[in-house]
Amino acid sequence: MTTGPLLVWALVASSGLRVETSTPDALCPDLGQVRAAASARLGDIEAEGDWRASYALIHRPDGAEAGDVVRLDLRDPSGRLRLQRELPRAGESCASLAQALVVILDAYFRHPTDTDELAVAAASPEPAARASAVTPAPPPSDRLVADLSAGWSGAWRGADHMSPVLALGIRAALSPLWWAGVEGSWLTSSQSQTFGAATASARSYGLRGFVARELMRRAGVGLLVGPEVLVGLDHADGAMLLDRAGQTRPSFGAGLRGQFRLQLARPLWLSVVFALDYSPAGWGGTLLIKDASSQEIEVFPPSRLRVMVGAGLSWAIF
Repeated sequence: MTTGPLLVWALVASSGLRVETSTPDALCPDLGQVRAAASARLGDIEAEGDWRASYALIHRPDGAEAGDVVRLDLRDPSGRLRLQRELPRAGESCASLAQALVVILDAYFRHPTDTDELAVAAASPEPAARASAVTPAPPPSDRLVADLSAGWSGAWRGADHMSPVLALGIRAALSPLWWAGVEGSWLTSSQSQTFGAATASARSYGLRGFVARELMRRAGVGLLVGPEVLVGLDHADGAMLLDRAGQTRPSFGAGLRGQFRLQLARPLWLSVVFALDYSPAGWGGTLLIKDASSQEIEVFPPSRLRVMVGAGLSWAIF
């Protein structure tokens, strides 16, 4: 039962190349498959000593490059690291991974390369230092973040309104690359309309819910982009009019949100936020007042297109 694998190993060992794995119980790719493929493709390697090819299954649960990979190292007879490659594990069969590892080895021996980075990494006495020199560790992930920003908001195709805006939100990590959050905003300046001797005023508020994907994540820099939904609240005060009542109108919309982040310190980020939303005409209510003749008049028609741009700070709570 064991004659075949032993024969293959004997052929590979005698060829000047030793194929090993530090994760044999992972079973994918199977060590026997890799050795058999190497024996069939590479032929003999004549050298003063044995070259050693070693692979291992690596788990990466966090960071921008989350997911399992198979890491291949190739060292010459003196023990110097000559090659290191990583293959994604997801979506590949074990046989395909075995063939891919051998193809990489074959390409190296056809056109040998030796980079300075690998030479320096191999000469380092600390194993942890070698790993970090060849493959930088991903930045630590934040799980819950509070965002505070100030900026400018504009609305068109309705009651055109431009105002400074304050926004406060919180978002949580769904996975290493996805976030979900809510944000409330307040337009600090009010709108006003005059009807004869009477004046009506309105203030606007917004509540946003969003999901966003981390499109770029490097050390100290991040970019989140994703869809959002908007609930706008416009409150009109008609105290000087005949009905002497205030009214609140909700409107609903959806759009796109982006957030660029630059790390200032471990828990603190500088953020630039952009949001663009559209509210269909049928998704909003009306604000009505009565003039001196008791005729109803619509005031502050709902805006269809809304944009918000701001900058502020993000605090990683944990």
